[in-house]
Amino acid sequence: MAHHFKADEQRSRLLAKLVREMLAVQSFESLGDLVEALKVRCARLRVGWTNDDINDALRMVASNVPMPGARVRDATRRRMADRERAIEHREITRAEAAAILHALGVHV
Repeated sequence: MAHHFKADEQRSRLLAKLVREMLAVQSFESLGDLVEALKVRCARLRVGWTNDDINDALRMVASNVPMPGARVRDATRRRMADRERAIEHREITRAEAAAILHALGVHV
């Protein structure tokens, strides 16, 4: 029986192959256009996908290097979430507050 992470990796590789085929026959104006075309093609072929699968496939196409496993992605997501929480809870200084109010035209 295949492990869950193996199935995800295989799906990403399949999507990368589809992306390469699409890029070989058509040019796209933006990454968004390419992703939309990939989703349509997957629907036509009845290939399931997740946003992570598509991101991994695009990275594979861009780098031609094997992608890190799910544990690495989860650790990266946790670090990013911690960084965002730290930014959200950061207190602004009195000078920053004064500059914001001044920029808004508020005089205290």
